[in-house]
Amino acid sequence: MFVEAKKKGIIRSVKDCIDGLLEVGYYLDDELIEEVLRNVDEI
Repeated sequence: MFVEAKKKGIIRSVKDCIDGLLEVGYYLDDELIEEVLRNVDEI
C-alpha cells in the first residue's frame, strides 16, 4: 500500500510511514522492511 501511494505521489517517503507504524507499536519484520525500502530506492 505504501509503495503504491509513493508511486502515485500521495506520500513522499515509505520509510517515514513505516517508522510511524513502528513508533505506535506495530511489529514489522526487519527483512520485509529492508526489501520494501529497496524496492522504492530508499536505502
